[in-house]
Amino acid sequence: MEVIEVKLVNSVSPNDLFGSEYTEFHFRSYYKEYPDYYNYLLSYEGIPKNYEGLIMNYNYSNYNFTNAIERIEAHTAKNKTKINYDSLIEIKDGLIAYVGVDAREQIVIIDANNNKNFKDDKIFKFRKGFNYSQELESNRLNKYPILDYEYITNNKESISNHKRKVSIYPNSAHEFNSFFEDALSVELHIMGKLNDYWKGSFSYKKKSYNILFQGFDNNYLQIFIAPDSIKIRNNNSFDKEKFGFKVKDTIKLSGDLFLIETPKLEKNKILLKKIKNLDIKTFGFRVGDKVEKIPLKDLELNPFDPLLFEQKTDYVLLDFWGTWCGACKLTNPLLRKIYANNKENIHLVSVAYDNNVAMVKDYVIEENMNWTHAFIKREENVAILKKLRVEAFPTFILINNKNEIVFRGTSLESLQKIELIINESKTILQN
Repeated sequence: MEVIEVKLVNSVSPNDLFGSEYTEFHFRSYYKEYPDYYNYLLSYEGIPKNYEGLIMNYNYSNYNFTNAIERIEAHTAKNKTKINYDSLIEIKDGLIAYVGVDAREQIVIIDANNNKNFKDDKIFKFRKGFNYSQELESNRLNKYPILDYEYITNNKESISNHKRKVSIYPNSAHEFNSFFEDALSVELHIMGKLNDYWKGSFSYKKKSYNILFQGFDNNYLQIFIAPDSIKIRNNNSFDKEKFGFKVKDTIKLSGDLFLIETPKLEKNKILLKKIKNLDIKTFGFRVGDKVEKIPLKDLELNPFDPLLFEQKTDYVLLDFWGTWCGACKLTNPLLRKIYANNKENIHLVSVAYDNNVAMVKDYVIEENMNWTHAFIKREENVAILKKLRVEAFPTFILINNKNEIVFRGTSLESLQKIELIINESKTILQN
């Protein structure tokens, strides 16, 4: 079996090419939800006394990090024991920060060496009212310090230790803050952003290619592979859908199919394994692919397939969400607007990936989500999620009346693009 081994280099520099779900993480104070745990954090030494502040923390889990706001878990390399915040057991691979504010400035102190003492850590100072979006647009973020962050992921294949470079910024205006109930948590909110990513190059049949990828976990990565003649960069000329891949995707190089293997980051390499033409029909999940069937269950747990609705429409819009997902809830107003304006043109199907179907029913009623709904039990091994490559929440997939995927994305901005696609289609039909 032919294998292409791509040698990788870890590059440390800000890169806006990658989606926020692969680069950003958010701190939160648990002084209300878990007061015993918070009191434990207050035992840290070196907490400044002359600021109004909170201790905040972030812990990366090898589960989808968008779930972490409701259920944060970690695994230790020694005994693989599952640790919850309720247990008050020390979490080795988390980031603990003190965030304070006074009349002039906001300070952030990261316990970088995990010694429960802020005295020996650097104090980062930001002006009060620091605006992350303005700093980003002005290309000033690269002047802020970069920290070392080490964390552990544990999956079926191996336990991996990751050493990354991150920057920490205040961001009181982030959409993440919408589910904070107290003003202080909003004012003090800080976020982290990965500043390193991997890149490499390789050749096959006299053609040269470049590869760039980013992510928190070896198995959850955003990968771009493109011919050397096409620059991989964040602009309108680079087609992220066409050249974007994930681990275990197949890529065609000079007419041959290759499987993208899980990278060996500790060895600075990724393998592309040549495979034979598939004997079975591939289930589509990429833009342009055809979807043959989508087996789901409604909120009464009755089976149905949205591609087989009797009333034919121009599009089926799949919305994968959960009541636990703060980012999902932020998209509800736009979903309601899209559905209200396009009832004759789309079938909107919201697929709740949740623990309790009764809770989903209540939420759907409260939020006036008056369209078709499906339910998938959380943490079950559901084939449709794998086949459609639903790895983040929310995920939106727009399918046309030929059962072809027209667009997919994982953010509010993606849903806004879907609205534009639907509106443009209506305009063309009307003319």
